[in-house]
Amino acid sequence: MPYLIYCTGDEKEAFELNTPSETTFGRTSDNDVVILEDSSISRKHCLIRVFEDGSASIEDLGSRNGTSLDGAQLDDKPLQINDGSMVKLGNAEFIVCHSDFEKYAERDLRPVKLKINDKASTQQPAPPQQPPSTIMVETVNIDKSLVFPSSQQGSAISPDNLTLSKGTEIGGYRLIREIGESFYGKTFLAYQKSVDRTVALKVFSILQDHDQASAFDSLKKELFKTANVDHPGIMHYFDCGMQSNHIFLSMPYLSEGNLAARIAKQGNIPLEQMLDIATRTAETLNAMLKISGGLHLSLNPSNIVFNDNSDMLLCEYGIKPWKMKFCIKNESATNWSRYDSPEIRNAESASHLSDIYSFGVLLSEMLSGLSAGKQFDREAALGIKGSPELVELIRMTTEESPALRAQTYEAILKVLQHLRKKHARSIHAGRAQDPARLIKPPLQIRKIAIKHQSQR
Repeated sequence: MPYLIYCTGDEKEAFELNTPSETTFGRTSDNDVVILEDSSISRKHCLIRVFEDGSASIEDLGSRNGTSLDGAQLDDKPLQINDGSMVKLGNAEFIVCHSDFEKYAERDLRPVKLKINDKASTQQPAPPQQPPSTIMVETVNIDKSLVFPSSQQGSAISPDNLTLSKGTEIGGYRLIREIGESFYGKTFLAYQKSVDRTVALKVFSILQDHDQASAFDSLKKELFKTANVDHPGIMHYFDCGMQSNHIFLSMPYLSEGNLAARIAKQGNIPLEQMLDIATRTAETLNAMLKISGGLHLSLNPSNIVFNDNSDMLLCEYGIKPWKMKFCIKNESATNWSRYDSPEIRNAESASHLSDIYSFGVLLSEMLSGLSAGKQFDREAALGIKGSPELVELIRMTTEESPALRAQTYEAILKVLQHLRKKHARSIHAGRAQDPARLIKPPLQIRKIAIKHQSQR
């Protein structure tokens, strides 16, 4: 009978894992075992599976800080758990034993706070209602001189120039530390004293050739296009402002990071996650197009972020032309120009078909886990191993000519829906062959107090 041993700080305790069962561990309340007050734990961190014979395995669920078993870092494959194995999830530590938990009472463990859930009582939230749609289509002209600027870059306005570093105050925000750098701005963890909250603050430095007030007014016009759109896939900003030669945007700080970091860490995205991200992205782009005629124009993995519930959000909606015109470049930052459609690169009018092209490049990168520098290699992308339908979707969204691409998000979503159903059927067929997956009893945990131990 497997047991999981942990330290509460005052004592060690153990609880029994059902046989057979699947027990998820993570930071949010939809897990079977919720690890509290530990920022190193991901929303869905790992899974321990117990089989009919009492043996157990552990699997990492794409966590940010990883899972290790007896010091070995898990990849995307489950590992067999031996009696007395040490499991580490971020900063949390556990011991898994098959029967006699008393013999492990003297082992050192970091204190951890847990909440045990009964999955039988967990209810899934109702899906959000989509707002009504009105058809408005917008095109945007991209200035070629902004896409391919000369080697001479503008400089920042010199008077009252701020140094962006820890402790700097800008517009009522105090910078805590830098958390990201994009091609046209830097993002900081910042404290907003007026409402006592921590935010992510994106700061842009304005070129000397432009008046700051004009640049700020231009940005607000772009932000107003999405400010009143009530859609769950859009990242809304708290505030915007200007000081010295800087213009800033404040937004929620999302600890789960962005898609670029996930691809960099784990390579290709697992099929189920990839289809989910692709579907939510296409749904959001479609809703924005229908509600406000808005175009993203900067769709790439760094602008797909995840909140604490692992819900996907699109940020920096529609402000790329503004950044190209008014902002100083960070030459050391990643350039996501490979996501730009041919018409954007050629300074022609951009439309929703430009976002569809970027969507296809995004899909190929999630599938392969590889990026091709500044240029998208379409031939290589179409040679990626994967389902024929998925490769065909990449082909139909990345055609050079906008007229040859998939013309609507509805057509894309139809293909994604088919792929999700096909994947679900294959998962169901696999589970039918796995006895541990046939029985899904409520997680009834019996706590067993064992010897009081000194803390580390």
